[in-house]
Amino acid sequence: MTYPGVAAPAGSCGRSVSFGARRLWIGFATAVILLGGMGWMFSPDVAAAQPMSGIQYAQWDSDPTAPIKQSLSSSLSSRSSSERWVDVNRSTGQVTLYAGNTAQYIFWGSLSRDGSDGYYATASGTYYVYTKHMPLTYTPYADNYITHWVGFDDYRANGFHSYTKDASGAIVPNGAGFTAGCVALAPGEIEILYEFAFVGMRVEVHW
Repeated sequence: MTYPGVAAPAGSCGRSVSFGARRLWIGFATAVILLGGMGWMFSPDVAAAQPMSGIQYAQWDSDPTAPIKQSLSSSLSSRSSSERWVDVNRSTGQVTLYAGNTAQYIFWGSLSRDGSDGYYATASGTYYVYTKHMPLTYTPYADNYITHWVGFDDYRANGFHSYTKDASGAIVPNGAGFTAGCVALAPGEIEILYEFAFVGMRVEVHW
């Protein structure tokens, strides 16, 4: 029996030489298979796919996931630095419109006099705007009308809106008084907030 590249000489020694060649060929093939199978131990691509602890990462010249982490970090940083959101301070009534950490506008609103987090309070918490409605609309809470509604607390039906108005759109006496939980803003200011806000915008209410 012969193998590629190995010729068996004629004569009585042909069997002996052929057997030796076969052993040599098998040994060579086995070495190739073993070395090929061990390649994963030295391949960064395969190794990077295996779960590794921080200590194991230290064995590499660089973290193979670093570009992904850097891209994610940059994306989150960019988003937070330009995020539009509103801060409501229950202690002072200050309403601040932010872009990232930079205040864009500061207003003073009328809030609820209820100091708890009950149904008729301007309750503390993190909220998100869920609706906007500009036209003059009747509200049973004041038995009157409001405009520029920006709802953020669906459970308590709280939101930003204009001072209380009558059916003609004129601000009523004491229209800037305490609310039943909403945040009422003066003419000019509520229009700015309405344009600034969008559905999904974050609203922070706190003491």
